[in-house]
Amino acid sequence: SSNTRYPIKIDNATGNVGFAGDPTDDTGYAITTVANAYTTSSTTIDLTDASGFPSSGKARIGVGADRDTIRWTGKSGNQLTGVSSIAHGQSAGAQVEFGHSY
Repeated sequence: SSNTRYPIKIDNATGNVGFAGDPTDDTGYAITTVANAYTTSSTTIDLTDASGFPSSGKARIGVGADRDTIRWTGKSGNQLTGVSSIAHGQSAGAQVEFGHSY
């Protein structure tokens, strides 16, 4: 078996740390923030940078008890579309993490 290593990615604006891996494989990880607030009835979520996110998948947004684990079925630019499973709304600036462990 091989041991693939990915460089660490630090967002200087937020201080968030993640792995700069290929988001299409099982070791990929991407991190960004919500660009505009959304609510439980939203079907789209605008991100500040969706380049590390695949065309469909799931991600965690926020922290603590108000964290959302959302699913989306499409992507257009920096917008996730076909969003579902929103339990809480989030404000602009909330951290968004894409990975395969949840």
